[in-house]
Amino acid sequence: MPLTPYHLGIGIFLGVALFRWLDFPTLCIGTMIVDLRAIAIYFGPFAGNLHGPLHTMLGGTLLAGVFAVAMFKTKPIWNRIGAPFGLAQKPTLYHIAAGSLVGIYSHLILDAIMHADMQPFYPLSGNPLLGLMYLSEVYIICVAGFLFGGLLYITHLYRWKKGGFHTNYYSDK
Repeated sequence: MPLTPYHLGIGIFLGVALFRWLDFPTLCIGTMIVDLRAIAIYFGPFAGNLHGPLHTMLGGTLLAGVFAVAMFKTKPIWNRIGAPFGLAQKPTLYHIAAGSLVGIYSHLILDAIMHADMQPFYPLSGNPLLGLMYLSEVYIICVAGFLFGGLLYITHLYRWKKGGFHTNYYSDK
């Protein structure tokens, strides 16, 4: 994996760039949630392959569904957290499910490019994405996501504070 937090760069960039269509917190958390099992294996409570069932399109899709339902049910909490930062959004299942899928699939694609032990299209064996890019290019993309995502967020925040923001912004006022 590019270390788990690196995935967040892609999440922030896509989350702000596609704010109108994707749920921001779901997308950002979705870029990292796939690694919960890998972290548990790395630090010892579990054993097995770091890139196991959640690092497949099938496992990732199932995880995305469960995760989307959880995020939909807790959306009022996420809106209270995000509102002061201009990140509250209408709680639509479509936006949340789309954010979950995009976040998790972006994680799977980046990891598949980097790790020989992944079988992203299990039950088919092999990893056709392995080596598609140099490792340094994957890290550059992730860091660039942080930088450009941050710049987009500053623009987003400015437009939101000026009241000229016409997206699926949610307010409980």
